[in-house]
Amino acid sequence: MVLDSWRSFFVFDAEPELTPREALSEFVRVKLDYALEQPELSRICTMEVLSGGTRLENYWPGAMEANHAKVAKINSWVADGALRPLDGRLLIMHIWALTRLHPAGRNAAGVAADSA
Repeated sequence: MVLDSWRSFFVFDAEPELTPREALSEFVRVKLDYALEQPELSRICTMEVLSGGTRLENYWPGAMEANHAKVAKINSWVADGALRPLDGRLLIMHIWALTRLHPAGRNAAGVAADSA
């Protein structure tokens, strides 16, 4: 169940006709919706992705390849001039981190925003 719910985060490049803005906006929307609806599962998934996805690969073959494909798609948009120069891998990591921390109401140190 957990792995099935994560699959949607690894396929934003499935619709090649989407512009970078549309594809990235949809990716953020899906990730944020999931984080709001399933905060604990989102935390586990985010920690796994940010740590390199090594444990995820054991349970879901192809996860790393899917993430590499996503990074390659972003980098191709950069090469085509559709996005300003940036590192696709870092962009994905930032999206994961920001969409995890925002719904949890916590800052980067993990402290609840209302208690800081």
